[in-house]
Amino acid sequence: MAAESVGEAIRQSMSNVPGYGQADIVYPDYFEGKWKLVRTQFPINAQDEPRIYDYEVRFVRKEFGVVADRGFNEANRYMAVTNDSSFVRQKSWEVSNPNVLTLSFRDGTSKEMKVTRRSTELSGNASSLNDWGLSSSEFLRVSDVGNNGIPIISTIHILSKWKPGPDQNTIEGIELEYDEGNLGDPMSFASPQGGPGGPQKSKLKSRLRMTRLS
Repeated sequence: MAAESVGEAIRQSMSNVPGYGQADIVYPDYFEGKWKLVRTQFPINAQDEPRIYDYEVRFVRKEFGVVADRGFNEANRYMAVTNDSSFVRQKSWEVSNPNVLTLSFRDGTSKEMKVTRRSTELSGNASSLNDWGLSSSEFLRVSDVGNNGIPIISTIHILSKWKPGPDQNTIEGIELEYDEGNLGDPMSFASPQGGPGGPQKSKLKSRLRMTRLS
């Protein structure tokens, strides 16, 4: 317990160092609990039809606020995408160390996602059910390990925006995921711009809608 407390104190301290960002994305208290998330994922090729997935997500309370249960949420997302409830064999994530998530899959492959930079922006009144907005920007180092044991390393940039839904039991959002390219400004919530490395290419665009579960 003492070691965990020391580790948490170090992570909190490092979150104030430029380039490291906040310890985690802190959501309005209203997020706490379980939700059904419907993800409408738009294809890169505009001629293809969007794909729709629904799965359960949850948000838990830490000392400094409400955060996403990343292990639970990502595991459920992969199982929804593959339509296989046993696809995720094991997940490794701790709320006290939120920046590293590892998933092992039934086919023998695995994925590690490590947040390397983060910024968030909360507008309005976080204690209100209707007057708030939340934007976040995260850079992740992703290691995909195939059956041959050789990892493929990539960097992705995820931009998310959340706002109140049409009633008190819904929250709506949009998520943009970009491949490596020019990383741009991590404090900017606009779409990344081109640069010496060329413009970034969107990998995924999703509309999100959460409905509270009792």
